[in-house]
Amino acid sequence: IAVLGTSVWGHHMYTAGLDIDTRTYFSAATMIIAIPSAVKIFNWLGTFFGSNQKIQPLWCWTYSFIFLFTVGGLSGIILSSASLDIILHDTYYVVAHFHYTLSLGAVYGIFCGFCLWLPYMYGISFDGMMMMAVFFCFFVGTNMTFFPMHFAGLQGMPRKILDYPDCFSAFQIISSLGSVITFVGFILFNYLLIDSIFFSRFLGVSFYNYHSPAYVVS
Repeated sequence: IAVLGTSVWGHHMYTAGLDIDTRTYFSAATMIIAIPSAVKIFNWLGTFFGSNQKIQPLWCWTYSFIFLFTVGGLSGIILSSASLDIILHDTYYVVAHFHYTLSLGAVYGIFCGFCLWLPYMYGISFDGMMMMAVFFCFFVGTNMTFFPMHFAGLQGMPRKILDYPDCFSAFQIISSLGSVITFVGFILFNYLLIDSIFFSRFLGVSFYNYHSPAYVVS
């Protein structure tokens, strides 16, 4: 998928003056690469099947990453069509798309890494209830922030503007509230990180498997 991904870079440049044949190629290539990308999602879900899953922060961040990345991929299939992308390129629909794929996908993956690797590498742990509070703040806040942008973009709200018509006020209010909730989650996470490091919340007995290859390498 990584190798094939280098051949679809033009789907970000439909409005840059590409000729019709080039647009046709990149549209087709992007739609084709969506198939192995979807298989990748099912591979990830298949990895979870039969595993010993508990309601804990690591699993919540992981499932949320897959969900958000899938939503971004579905909106990307729509934008892979050059004719639709030209219409939606300068709207908030594109803003919602790349935040779901890049920002949320990367950020939630980083939080997965924090939950998994900090106990392995440094022997410290997070307060489970506090981390769940951080997760819910981020999950609710980020979806409130970016999901309404799909609808605002489909209704023609342009991006890169200082002001907007009153008909888009409801979407802006929801997104603003979501950003506040996300910021609260960010503050909680910083407090949680400081609490774990400087107040010596070290692991006494860990639920991690010390004989696993991941622990041996770390």
